[in-house]
Amino acid sequence: MMNVKKIPVFIYVLLLVSQVLFCSQNEKILRVNAIGKSSLKITPKSKARAMALRAAKIEGYRELARAAGLERISRENNFEERKIDAFMKGAQVVEKRFISDHEVEITMEIEKAKIIDMASDLKKQLNATLAQLKEKIRYLEEKMIKIRMELEELKNILDKLEDKS
Repeated sequence: MMNVKKIPVFIYVLLLVSQVLFCSQNEKILRVNAIGKSSLKITPKSKARAMALRAAKIEGYRELARAAGLERISRENNFEERKIDAFMKGAQVVEKRFISDHEVEITMEIEKAKIIDMASDLKKQLNATLAQLKEKIRYLEEKMIKIRMELEELKNILDKLEDKS
């Protein structure tokens, strides 16, 4: 039986994800919210706020990449690994709301054109390299065929010489 408390959280997350995806498909700007927290042990308050802001920015970049569809999920031996390989130049914090001295919520945004999918670029480079390697392999296979033919000729010559002697 499903726990009743999990349903509203699930619906909230689903709505949040739907909103981000809807935004990302129809607009040129991606906008996400992120929360950052610092340890309650950190003093002075200015340092705690700076640490919370840093954590929020890191989470904001992660959320922007997810919203752009750049998160890669791989599963191996019942282990799930999530990676984000993207470069975002120009992402900025457009709103900050300090919830406490140790917690901040920010809104970040970036133009879609400024998001570079590193995995996609790497794939293009690998495909180009693969094409070059295939060409070299074809060349070497042709060379090997010629060498085999020459070896066969030499073997025939040796056989003839052995028959004469």
